[in-house]
Amino acid sequence: MVIATGLLLALAAQVSVAPAPKFDSGRAWEHLRQLVAIGPRPSGSPAIELTRKYIKDQLASDGLVPAEQTWDETTPIDKVRMTNLVVTIPGARKDRIIIAGHYDTKLSRQFRFVGASDGGSSAAFLLELARVLKSRHNAMTIDLVFLDGEEARLWDWNGNDNTYGSRHMVEQLITKNELKRVRAMILLDMMGFKDLRLDRPELSSRWLVDVVWQTARDAGMGGNSQTVAKVWTTTITDRSCAQASMRSTSSSWGLTTTGTRKMTRWTRLRRRV
Repeated sequence: MVIATGLLLALAAQVSVAPAPKFDSGRAWEHLRQLVAIGPRPSGSPAIELTRKYIKDQLASDGLVPAEQTWDETTPIDKVRMTNLVVTIPGARKDRIIIAGHYDTKLSRQFRFVGASDGGSSAAFLLELARVLKSRHNAMTIDLVFLDGEEARLWDWNGNDNTYGSRHMVEQLITKNELKRVRAMILLDMMGFKDLRLDRPELSSRWLVDVVWQTARDAGMGGNSQTVAKVWTTTITDRSCAQASMRSTSSSWGLTTTGTRKMTRWTRLRRRV
């Protein structure tokens, strides 16, 4: 998480006109501890309601009020009410950068899945990042998005039984004609592994991956696949925005994951009508 923190703040500095307050890893760790203490937090559960309340309360203490995107989702096993939380930090320009992570945990009947890394670490990080970025004077608008429903309702990821929250987010951007303003998205996920090692995500936008790696080098973090892979990146370029607007499809900007070493795959998901 230390690597991801330094890298994201260094990246954000490229679009900011004022230095950022210091990211407090102790505060982020306390958020993580509180989230894990709630227990398993699958979409639609009483526990995720408590999680959402905790997130909103913490944001309120920093003077931030998230917009709620709530919808009823039909999954292979049930119908679930889901809610994305979107914190918008205004910038000098309406062009926006999205930094997102999910806060739901895997629905598991096999064991007690509390999601310290998978779902907890990204949500905890976003909470502390919100405190930091709120005090900045940013050149671009920044959306911090807490995604619900990213985990599959079945145990295995198949078809569209996953990434419900990110797909809904894209639909909302298209509906509000805001997709064209998104310049980049950085997805945070599973940041809590000890000695996590990932290769460069080949299916992300090359220019943004290059920015991440070069920023890591400039920040003294090495810039190789073993030191910067804790931040996954993808982007929506002007061309893909236009394509998404013209077709009845939209991009789900999550780098979804499989395997213990977090192999990544890009998913292009159909827009639901």
